[in-house]
Amino acid sequence: GKLWALYARSRPSPMPPAAAERFPEVAFCVVARQLSLQGGHEGAGGMQAACPPSVFETLRQDLGVTRELFASPLNCAFPRFCSASADVDADFGSAGLLPPHALQS
Repeated sequence: GKLWALYARSRPSPMPPAAAERFPEVAFCVVARQLSLQGGHEGAGGMQAACPPSVFETLRQDLGVTRELFASPLNCAFPRFCSASADVDADFGSAGLLPPHALQS
């Protein structure tokens, strides 16, 4: 699935067996963190908001966007993304928090 694909992208090819064996543990950490941000109930929604896939496709095709600035491995539309939970999301390719100066012109 999606988490495995993101995890595999962040590993050398071929993936070492120890890294493959670690996947369930790091995937659990991502899901547990998101659940805690939602107040502990999977239907709560937390503070997540996203555009429909068609918006991300337009951003990619028409504007050349290649990275999301506010995402998680569970909801990212691009393989490169910044996230608030870099400690658990880094295994899936997160670049961490968006640097404060990144949006200044």
